[in-house]
Amino acid sequence: MKVIGMETSDALTESTIFRGVNSGSQFLRQVFTKVVIQEIPSRLYLSAGDFWTPDFRNATTFDSRSMAQEKATTLKLQNVQLVLNCETKEWGIIPIET
Repeated sequence: MKVIGMETSDALTESTIFRGVNSGSQFLRQVFTKVVIQEIPSRLYLSAGDFWTPDFRNATTFDSRSMAQEKATTLKLQNVQLVLNCETKEWGIIPIET
């Protein structure tokens, strides 16, 4: 089984808080990772009920790579890979003085 996508930890969400240079501003960055199983020859994704779908949006998502690998092992899937889709969201936190 191959894993493609960004290198991440096994956790679904990672958060980081960092401060702006020479200011009291803070920024929050969260990375959300969707892990899905894809059959390599057909490029279809595993979906609910253990059926295959061509639509990534309808694929079964797993909370971690290890959970997806466990499912692939349980179903005895062959010629599959894990696809990781990472989405980053950032928020600025600016203190105000009253």
